[in-house]
Amino acid sequence: REVRRWMQAERYTQADVAERLGITQSKVSARLRGTTRWSLDDLDKLWDLGVPIDLPAYGEAAMAGADR
Repeated sequence: REVRRWMQAERYTQADVAERLGITQSKVSARLRGTTRWSLDDLDKLWDLGVPIDLPAYGEAAMAGADR
């Protein structure tokens, strides 16, 4: 959900996100639909782009020490 909200706020298309992540538009589509999981590399790049990443399964400790 956060990625979709961010895309809408930034007016990014799936193709825009794909280019920034270095993957194809169809892979972005699959991740947004939930048929494929975001990779840790994807999440790291999205975080760097300003997407608020929430990792509830790992708790707050997951991002502890992150300089972001």
